[in-house]
Amino acid sequence: MPDNWDDFQSHVLSHAERKRALEAYYQHADHTAWRYLAMPNLWMHDQAAYVIVNPQDPVQRWSAFEEYQPLIVMLFLAANDKNISACDGYDHETRLTHFIAEIALLGRAHNWDDTRVTFDAAGNPLIEEEYDDLEGDRPSCYSGVKRRLFQSVQGHPIFKLLTQETIKNELRDFLRLHFKESIHEDNREALKEAWNRVLSVESTYEDLLLLKTLDIPIEKQTAFIQFLAEKYAQQFTDEPPFKDYIQHQLHLKEDSSHASKFGHVKWDSFLEQPLQTTRVVYPTVYHTSSVYWHSQSQLLFFQRVKQRENPPLFEGKTVCKIDPPYCANNSI
Repeated sequence: MPDNWDDFQSHVLSHAERKRALEAYYQHADHTAWRYLAMPNLWMHDQAAYVIVNPQDPVQRWSAFEEYQPLIVMLFLAANDKNISACDGYDHETRLTHFIAEIALLGRAHNWDDTRVTFDAAGNPLIEEEYDDLEGDRPSCYSGVKRRLFQSVQGHPIFKLLTQETIKNELRDFLRLHFKESIHEDNREALKEAWNRVLSVESTYEDLLLLKTLDIPIEKQTAFIQFLAEKYAQQFTDEPPFKDYIQHQLHLKEDSSHASKFGHVKWDSFLEQPLQTTRVVYPTVYHTSSVYWHSQSQLLFFQRVKQRENPPLFEGKTVCKIDPPYCANNSI
């Protein structure tokens, strides 16, 4: 199916085929997000409320998103920022997928106003649920946009409330990665024997020296703290107890080792078999609080949507270019 309204109109379709085609558009998250920001959006329901109407051509209508463009752009840049590691079970692609899905829901917010009752196999009512009526777009009202936008970026550390538990989990992941990188074929067996003696309370001073080869260098500790400062920004830097906690945990007495102190992270599991290690280089974080020209970032947004590996709706088509603030021929 074409992404452009004029191209879609050029197809000769039966009533049933046209209905199925329109329903395919309405259920396609990427195209629905595209339509939400389209000026005009010719897929709009003719009875849709909360829309902007072109006074010179009332057929041309679009969603009330214009005043939110800077916020939408900033949130898109955050969701699409490969320089900031995803968290909470998201990766870069799923974080962007969630963002686009939320924009799409803005474009069809009031298509979900009706409810229906679902039934089990025996005909007994189960639950009352909201559903998409699969008619023309009925977008969100202006006041409802902000709430959904603020939940559009998930899996991003700057949009997550930093807690002591988060810091503990970050430290645990850091420790396990360090031990995984430090254990290799040349030291695995010796470390395993030394650790077994520690567990059986039969360790020697030589065992301590061997385990101390796994200690985390000061430079690496500093790099980890800097990584957290860049990842969580002011949430981390404005709360000195977070840094104090990490430094206290990593501090060692002369007769101790990080391997012994952090046995609870189960680093000894890396002693059991050869491992392929992946070295992580802590990236420089480019914060999304900078000012961007929204037209350039909108273009990046649509180019990124087009690159996504979703079912092919736009075969043979090129996404429209942006000519802010308006574009002709249903281009955005």
